[in-house]
Amino acid sequence: MTIKTKIENLLLKSAKYKNVNPDKSIHFITKALTLGSKHNILESRIYYELGIYYNLKGEFNSSLKNILKSLEVFNKETDSETFLAKIYSYLGNVYYKVHKPVESLNYLLKAIKLQTKLNAERDLILSYIRLGTYYNTFEKEYKKSIDIYKKAMKIAQKSGEIELQNSIYGGIASGYFDSKNYSKAIVYYRLSIELCDRYKNDYIKINNLNELAKCYYYIGDYYESLKYNSEYLKYSKIFRNNNDIYGAFVFYVLIYFKLGNKSEINKYLKLANNHEKYVSDKIEIYTTYRTLSDIFGESGDFKKEIFYFKKYHNLYIESLNDTLKKEIKEMKSVFEKEQAEKEAEIYKLKSVRLKKEVEIKKQELSKSANYLVLKNEFIDRFTFEIKEYIKSTDTGANVKIKLFGLIRELEKKKRMNEDLNKLEVTLNQLNMKFIERLSKKYPFLTKSELKICSMMKSGLESDDISKLLSISVRTLENHRHHIIKKLNLPKGKSLVYFINGIS
Repeated sequence: MTIKTKIENLLLKSAKYKNVNPDKSIHFITKALTLGSKHNILESRIYYELGIYYNLKGEFNSSLKNILKSLEVFNKETDSETFLAKIYSYLGNVYYKVHKPVESLNYLLKAIKLQTKLNAERDLILSYIRLGTYYNTFEKEYKKSIDIYKKAMKIAQKSGEIELQNSIYGGIASGYFDSKNYSKAIVYYRLSIELCDRYKNDYIKINNLNELAKCYYYIGDYYESLKYNSEYLKYSKIFRNNNDIYGAFVFYVLIYFKLGNKSEINKYLKLANNHEKYVSDKIEIYTTYRTLSDIFGESGDFKKEIFYFKKYHNLYIESLNDTLKKEIKEMKSVFEKEQAEKEAEIYKLKSVRLKKEVEIKKQELSKSANYLVLKNEFIDRFTFEIKEYIKSTDTGANVKIKLFGLIRELEKKKRMNEDLNKLEVTLNQLNMKFIERLSKKYPFLTKSELKICSMMKSGLESDDISKLLSISVRTLENHRHHIIKKLNLPKGKSLVYFINGIS
């Protein structure tokens, strides 16, 4: 199985658990990312899937970061233009959710342009739906929003995308609802419900039933509103959606206020209060408190008006604090991740610089060693020639004394060489940590043996080491033999290989 196939299989497993078990889904995406990053395969697609995962979790900033990363690592040679258009469209969607309308519009238009060119009909429909939502929410241009949804509908009907037609009908209805054209909104919500019934899509049907109940409420047809709210409550109970059940109870209170039925008001108010503890959405609760405060105020029950307004105010402040904490936590997480990435990059740059510095030091060391070897060879050769001259020439005693004095001085210079000291300083700088580790692990190594190990670590040959230390190659081999014994190296294991293995 190829690496690409392994990654694709991991992403398929992730998609399987996306909505039912997000933790399991992220487990497979993370495994895919490890493989993809290591081999530079399908990275863009993996980051895209990560973005979708965080979007579903409601962590929109993390979602945005990963979708942007997907765009950054997009590979023109291996990734398709169809996929690029998907990235643009999803960026438009996520920028919408983090309340950045300019960026949202920019990427949605980019997606639509590319999807039109590629004739990617399904993706194009999704982008038009997102664009319609953008104009409805940010620009409040309801007519433009409806026209975009209708454009999407033409493509969906032509390509037979029934599921998306359902969403489009809902979008058109929302446009009419928000522009307070409730009669037309009713038409499109009903069309959407017909498709829901035909294709057994109860999830979208629940929302449409709720919206229909509101439409009839706003046009004053309270009995029709009751009928659709009852349906809404029935399906909410089937799906055990506590937020929707709570919403249906509250809406009964509003309808019965209009019908002036106090017993029903009290009945559903009690049901709503009892069910409140199961509601996960605080916004739903404090919005309800505000609505109840208003309607009790309109009816002249100022005691209850104040009671619900206080509840609204307290929960609103609490909710704001929770949102702020969540945003701070998410921002902190993003910041820490970015810091870790920056620190990793700095460490990488430092490592590269350090390697360059070590190479330069090694080059300097090699030059210095070669110079010293040549210098020592010159001294040896010159000393030898003087000795030969004394042997072969009948010189006076005074001259011989002076010449032997010169030989002693040359040999002394060779032993007390300043350049050799400088070389040893460079060696210590270059291999300081190596010498520390070696001497700590093997404290019985002598200074001379540590020096030989350091020279070997720096890449100096045996011949050069013997000349620099003014010892014979045989003596150096004896030193190496002692070192091997002290290190307890197995027979046949290279001393150079062992030394280079110590970082």
